[in-house]
Amino acid sequence: ALLVRSVLDQGQVICIVEGCDRTAHIQWDHAQPFSRGGPTSEDNLNPMCGFDNREKEAGRVVCKGGKWVRVTSSGGERSPP
Repeated sequence: ALLVRSVLDQGQVICIVEGCDRTAHIQWDHAQPFSRGGPTSEDNLNPMCGFDNREKEAGRVVCKGGKWVRVTSSGGERSPP
């Protein structure tokens, strides 16, 4: 239902991570993880490609200033693959 609504509202679903334009293999990621008390509400969900979702779990995609970005181990931003 989320995918259908997003497609109808925006024309397509694009990964939310800065610099990523993937529209395939989109997963709905909890911005605040459910396992850590995040709500299951729609406003806590973000479209994220499978690659960036795994990168977030590994700590290499983080939210900075309201934007999801890829980071290096030193904390700087890194380019998309």
